[in-house]
Amino acid sequence: MNQFFIISLFGIIALCNAIKNRAQSRLLLADEPSTNALCDQEAWNIMKGDWSYNEDECILYQSESGINDLIWFGSEDGLIPNNEFVHQSFELTVTMSIESRSGSPAYSASGFFFRSTQSLAVPQGPDYWIMVYPKQNRLVFSQMNAAKAGDGDIDDLWIKLGEKDLPFDIEYGHIYTIQLVARPDYTYTVSISNDGGNQWYMIFNDAGSFTKAKDLKFGSIGLRTLNVPTTFYSVVYAPVSDSGCANADNGFEVVTDNIFACPGTFSNGLFGEEVASLCSAGYEICKSAVDAQNKGLTVDICYDENIFTDRNQFFATQETSAGNFNCYSNSDLVYIPGVTERADDIWGCCHPYTTLYPIYNRECRAKGETVFKRILANGGGQIAGDWDLGNHGGFEALNAQLTDSASGGVLCCKK
Repeated sequence: MNQFFIISLFGIIALCNAIKNRAQSRLLLADEPSTNALCDQEAWNIMKGDWSYNEDECILYQSESGINDLIWFGSEDGLIPNNEFVHQSFELTVTMSIESRSGSPAYSASGFFFRSTQSLAVPQGPDYWIMVYPKQNRLVFSQMNAAKAGDGDIDDLWIKLGEKDLPFDIEYGHIYTIQLVARPDYTYTVSISNDGGNQWYMIFNDAGSFTKAKDLKFGSIGLRTLNVPTTFYSVVYAPVSDSGCANADNGFEVVTDNIFACPGTFSNGLFGEEVASLCSAGYEICKSAVDAQNKGLTVDICYDENIFTDRNQFFATQETSAGNFNCYSNSDLVYIPGVTERADDIWGCCHPYTTLYPIYNRECRAKGETVFKRILANGGGQIAGDWDLGNHGGFEALNAQLTDSASGGVLCCKK
């Protein structure tokens, strides 16, 4: 770290007293993971405020009631995020206590921020800020926007996206742990514990995750306090493998970081918005054998029983044909909706000994190498498990619908 400090004798004494007074409470942290990012002094910088650091215990203490005092996991000039903390999907767990304060501001707040592409003392943001209101006993999900708002309306400098009452009263000097889960589709859940992680209270969980924070999609993390001294004991950051499936809980990886098999239901064919929604942000249904091959798919992977373990599932792509089971990729072509005339047959991946019927054996090649060798096809009106391909044998890829994910879904390729 380029800035090192022990700011003042007052700060040292306050830090020691705070640690001593909470010695009993800190027994709750005995099983805390050893991946405390505060221990890596090269990872973060002080951007604003008077902070003290206990190197032996990796504790940061902000002893003054400053306004928007900052620690940022990024460069000293505040312009380059630390690449260790910029993942699309991650878990961030911050353990902290808010100390008693003096002064008269009606509001004080403390917490952490994320998705920060820059972090300047003034103007601050843009970033998302998870903060505790100690006096009001609330947790707030906000967007610091001063850097974008400029000289605009004061309401644009800081945007409150969500505010909820906590199920307990905040006590000064008590240790709390807040956990944020950032999902691949840029939605979030936020939980808090007041007993060292033995019991968690999920505060933000709109329809599975908080969905109102969609503007910011990249950046690092940091700590921010407003009008209240705060002690930060640990910052634990863990990237989560980015899923190519909108529902990350039921999909699985086929090619590392590039292709996912995503179960789900849809109607109106393989080129509509409904089926596209099975893939997460940054992914789309694999367009062809060439597209899938470019992402690392091979015929061996496509029919690996250790990957596709369910014999009753088929995962479709947008590879199709003009007829006669001759896929477009065989001729270095690709189907273009609204331009190409026919969308006959559907190629995809499955268990090598699938129990779905009818599924036919027809090879589809890219650059002379077989990528797919299983297709859904019909002569009009046939149903394979929960796959219904419609009544027109020349347009299965346009008419297909899947009524139950028990029969599979689609392959999603990274864009």
